[in-house]
Amino acid sequence: MGFVRKNWHDGWTGGGRLGYQIFMSSAYAPQFGARFQFDRVTVDDLQAHYTVRIHFASSYHDLDLKIGVPSGELLMSPIGGDVTAPAWAMAFVTALAKQLYRGSRREEGWPRRIMRWHHAPSETVAA
Repeated sequence: MGFVRKNWHDGWTGGGRLGYQIFMSSAYAPQFGARFQFDRVTVDDLQAHYTVRIHFASSYHDLDLKIGVPSGELLMSPIGGDVTAPAWAMAFVTALAKQLYRGSRREEGWPRRIMRWHHAPSETVAA
């Protein structure tokens, strides 16, 4: 049985829930907004399967994402009974998943890992 640590700034997290270890350096820790990490699990003729971790300043959410290869249909579900992430974060996951699908249609393939940062609509940077 793996362990899960909600304070991912301290190092290894997610071993029990995602089936692999994730290390997020403090250099990547968001001070505001969220960092999105997509890790490819499998790709076949019917779908591309990714695990998605949405890192916030003090917590994270894990999602199971399946992208239909012939249609681009998206199926997302929380992993481990997580509550749903904020709507703006889910909208960003959806947009990035659609971008992955479009890239695969242009024969760019399915990337193994993608990391992106995005601000929350209501957050601003203090000067």
